Amino acid sequence: MTPNFRLPSLLLFLSAKTLSLGLFVLCTTGCPDSLPGNNPTKKHDQIKTHSGLNKNGMSSLPDGPWEEMLNQKDRVAIKLDKMSPAPPKQKGIVLGLYSEDPDWSYEPLLQEIADTGASHVSLVIAYYLDTVQSTEIKRHPRFTAKDRTLVKAIRDAKSKGLNVLLFPILRVTEKPTPLHWRGNLIPKNREELQTNYKNLMSHLANIAQKENIYSMSIGSELSTLDTDIQWFRPIAQAVRKRFNGRLIYSGNWDHFKNVKIWPLVDELGVCGYFGLTSKKSSPPLHEL
Repeated sequence: MTPNFRLPSLLLFLSAKTLSLGLFVLCTTGCPDSLPGNNPTKKHDQIKTHSGLNKNGMSSLPDGPWEEMLNQKDRVAIKLDKMSPAPPKQKGIVLGLYSEDPDWSYEPLLQEIADTGASHVSLVIAYYLDTVQSTEIKRHPRFTAKDRTLVKAIRDAKSKGLNVLLFPILRVTEKPTPLHWRGNLIPKNREELQTNYKNLMSHLANIAQKENIYSMSIGSELSTLDTDIQWFRPIAQAVRKRFNGRLIYSGNWDHFKNVKIWPLVDELGVCGYFGLTSKKSSPPLHEL
């Protein structure tokens, strides 16, 4: 039975040696539930919560599937130093750059984020495929931010003392169903999609390097592709040639244990819509 209630989004960052915990809350603008390519398993794409583990040290992991994930073959070896002090938590808010106005300024929203005491901001920018079989990656005329808008948002964020994570995602224009979203891409030509995706990531890596940001994601929830490390390797290599910051990939909540590309990145992400209850109807708060 599919759980009725899920954590809005739990993004767990894991990386080699020791771990630390951070919190990310996603606030987006102009991104209705009906936006083409939304994950049909996600009821709300406007507000998500991200919890992160990164490289600098935490005494232990929470109970749950994480230990199993870390022990699986082909995962990055992680050594937990239980004596290492935990660094300051990352307090982040994720901002989707979805305004239909190409010259929209996100500065007021970034100021609100900074005023919360956040230390990090993740800037989400969407690019589109026509169908799950498509190989051409397009800028949506309404929902993909222009480069100049992205750069301005990065600079506004940094001017407010926020560390920036650049988080590009792929969406599918055709009506989303459980089989038609970025988690189920079946490109008619995998090499062609790989080339186009590498070109997009390289372009964004150049921006990330020029603007000297903290980190960049090389993908999110690409469940039919992230089991193929050879497909992703040239993409990661192309990004590293251009960008000196940290790289992240985030696997989907129902698939992260099968992701094979963890060795290519610095931080391991999980977009976690884990069930809170198996009830179909809305349970009272005390049961959650």
